[in-house]
Amino acid sequence: MEPDSTRERIAALVPGIVAAASFGVCDTVVKLVFAAGIDVLTLALIRGVVGVVILYVYLRFGATPEPATPRMRAYALVLGVPSNVVISVLNCATVMTPRAPSTVSATLPSLSRNTSAGADGMR
Repeated sequence: MEPDSTRERIAALVPGIVAAASFGVCDTVVKLVFAAGIDVLTLALIRGVVGVVILYVYLRFGATPEPATPRMRAYALVLGVPSNVVISVLNCATVMTPRAPSTVSATLPSLSRNTSAGADGMR
């Protein structure tokens, strides 16, 4: 095996290793951050900044990617456009809904409050 091919294989594994390590550490970091009293928005900001730094380092020092072939571009369009349409439609639907309950626990009390069986059973 040539040293170049070994180096390329290791470089190809780096994004997966970084993603697996980030995923594995995420719950522990979240518990520590919340215990320190940091709110959710600050946590999201910190995660975003760390992600951008990791992405910058990988793109700056990683191997130069090959240009996409026309077939790869076609697959990206076939998969990307419909998924973006679905996400946009769902986003519009949640914005246009006057009062969307976020969980079942939010809807149960309001549904059971108006019925006598629900009111008797919940007490």
